[in-house]
Amino acid sequence: MNFQMSQIPWLDWWISKNKWSPISLPDTSHTVKTAAARLAERLQSEEKAKYKDFLNSFLALKEKYPDTVSDYDVIGYLVVIVCPKSEAE
Repeated sequence: MNFQMSQIPWLDWWISKNKWSPISLPDTSHTVKTAAARLAERLQSEEKAKYKDFLNSFLALKEKYPDTVSDYDVIGYLVVIVCPKSEAE
């Protein structure tokens, strides 16, 4: 598969499809898997209120706005916090 990763085609070629000097982007799959595992662990835990952290805050948002915030949104929020410089720009 050959998908374009940006709205600037030449930049897409230069960053990821340049066979002479490819620039590899960081793999965040481990971060997403870890965030999903922590979410599942917390949802199954009996001591949810014991923790005072971002995950409980996000779960409170999910309970308050169930039509807006899903489990996938909570995982996305966790990944944004964990990945360095993800909110910098």
